[in-house]
Amino acid sequence: MRMNDIGFHETERGESEESIPSVTREESYSELKIRLENCEKRYEDLKMKNERLHNENVDLTTRLDLCGDEIRRLQRELESARVKITQLQNERDLWKQRCEECRGIAEELRKQITKLKKGKAMCEEEKQQLQDKIRRHENEIGALITDNKNLQNALESQMQKGRYRTQELEEKIEELKLSLDEKNRSLIECKQRLDKWEEEKRQMERTIENLQEKIRIYRDFVEELKRLLDRIPRQIEVIGPERPVQPQRYEETSFPQPEILSEPKPSESEEKEFSWESDRDEEGFMAL
Repeated sequence: MRMNDIGFHETERGESEESIPSVTREESYSELKIRLENCEKRYEDLKMKNERLHNENVDLTTRLDLCGDEIRRLQRELESARVKITQLQNERDLWKQRCEECRGIAEELRKQITKLKKGKAMCEEEKQQLQDKIRRHENEIGALITDNKNLQNALESQMQKGRYRTQELEEKIEELKLSLDEKNRSLIECKQRLDKWEEEKRQMERTIENLQEKIRIYRDFVEELKRLLDRIPRQIEVIGPERPVQPQRYEETSFPQPEILSEPKPSESEEKEFSWESDRDEEGFMAL
């Protein structure tokens, strides 16, 4: 005999009905009642388990939807961060290019300053030469005036003795006067040239001061660009965990173009006597 699903005993095949033990009605009813109570308890347990599983399924579905929303939000943040990184890289390249342009401008200004300094040194040398020449002419003029006075005194003394040397002395006096006039003209010309060189020297000094001020401005601008380029990698590193920020739009910055100063060209007569250009190596560059 074996027991079926509902708790009753049934005979297996090959067994006779006589082998079934006799069971009273009270025992079958009590056993059936116990089984029925067990089934109800099991049903309640299964029902509670089903409700718990249903609630867990609802919670998991809700969490899955939230995770999907979070994934989509993170994907949007990732795309925004990539766009911002690309913009920052483009901006960094733009600032690097502008920094190189500023360095080229500063290098050109340094070359101009070096050239003007050489011209200033040459002007100082020419000025010294002109001053020496003026002193020599003044000494010669003083000597000629002294000779003229001596000759006039000699002429007056000789006129008392005789007139035979009067013509010779007068011719010599005329020659001395002509020489004196020529020296005076040369002295005036040297003074005018010296005044001209003094004015050009003052102009060159003002030009050098202006160029040095421009170099200082460009140096400060290059330092500001370097600090900005140093901050960009740190912004790229911390952009991952942060929320996307509306990218700023940078306006095109206009750079002041340096004023390229042209050197004054000397006249043909000055080119023959003085030279402005020099083939020596450039030294004494100012550091950025």
